[in-house]
Amino acid sequence: MAHIYEIANSVEYPYVDGRKRGNQVKFPNTPVFQTFNAPSRLEGDIFDLEISGTIPQEINGTFYRVQPDHRFPPVFEEDIHFSGDGSITAIQIQDGHADFKQRYVQTDKFKAEAAARKSLFGKYRNPYTDSESVKGVIRTVANTNITFWRGVLLASKEDGPPYALDPTTLETIGRYDFEGQVQSPTFTAHPKFDPNTGEMICFAYEAGGNGNDGSCDIVVYTIDANGKKTEEAWYKSPFYQG
Repeated sequence: MAHIYEIANSVEYPYVDGRKRGNQVKFPNTPVFQTFNAPSRLEGDIFDLEISGTIPQEINGTFYRVQPDHRFPPVFEEDIHFSGDGSITAIQIQDGHADFKQRYVQTDKFKAEAAARKSLFGKYRNPYTDSESVKGVIRTVANTNITFWRGVLLASKEDGPPYALDPTTLETIGRYDFEGQVQSPTFTAHPKFDPNTGEMICFAYEAGGNGNDGSCDIVVYTIDANGKKTEEAWYKSPFYQG
């Protein structure tokens, strides 16, 4: 029987000429995936976090965070941090205590790769490097911003639609199109809000095609506090926005 050290020495680096080979779950030895940047790949709950100091009794509520967190090693060794799957953290603070919850955003991309148990999507915002098995699947990872809107959390990234999540459980509800009123394939990760009326001002670029075809179309929406779209204006950008 081979000694464990002999087996370890025979394990090959999982990237050849910059591309993943085999099904070994091992991330690249690049700064994007090591030390502080190493993916956590964590979904879970911690009840009553250990705290340094004291949380003032007046602070009650939930702090939400979204971040890129690769679920699987990337197809290409030199992948970048912004390709990581969207991961939502909720820290609920109540009466001096804090509870932790973390879940992935169950995007179309995430579910396709979870079923295959490996990465299927290639280089950042380049659908031509994807596996044939996922051609046409929405590529967004919803990892850039999270917004509270009319009872749900919207996790978003500029290259696709937002995804709605339950703010209590962090369960993904699904793609969000503002009750059918927003049909652009992309949506901003940085909507703005009128502090007096609650109106959302938002936009999408690469809005005229499928979100990956270099469309120069830009659309601007205004949506009132009751969720009704009140304005939609289309423009042509003088240059590609990707």
